[in-house]
Amino acid sequence: MANAELVEAKEKEGRDIVINTFGNKYQFVESPNKYDSWDLSGTTHNIDKGDKNFFIEIKTRDFKSTKEETAFLEYTKLYLMKFVADDNNNADMFYINIFNDGLIYVWNLREIKLQDIIITDKRVPKETCTDVVVYENKLFIELPMTKAKKVKIKN
Repeated sequence: MANAELVEAKEKEGRDIVINTFGNKYQFVESPNKYDSWDLSGTTHNIDKGDKNFFIEIKTRDFKSTKEETAFLEYTKLYLMKFVADDNNNADMFYINIFNDGLIYVWNLREIKLQDIIITDKRVPKETCTDVVVYENKLFIELPMTKAKKVKIKN
């Protein structure tokens, strides 16, 4: 399978898990661009508070949720998602990590406080799911696992 196909398959896997797990509560729209800063969007309907848009970035991890104390979110992804969310009536922004132990961790990025995070510069592969590894430096936001809501994957 070519690199683009592997990335697309991993993206689809994450989207499908989120839609299957949360689809009974929300209607989702997939990002038209697989390399965008968000994977799914939607609107919550609340009689008292009115409608609220949201955007979700999803990462599917090949390790257990207990392996790390923090989750890494690319600073550029957060910056670009915030730009889109702010242009959509200050939409909520969520970061979702799906782990291979059957757990989903959900962070509401609007609720994360600066004192809760660490900003890290890491040398990482430029692309995932590739045979040829080229490294680059990227800024990451380390989100504490304790600040996420845990949800069991719905089968």
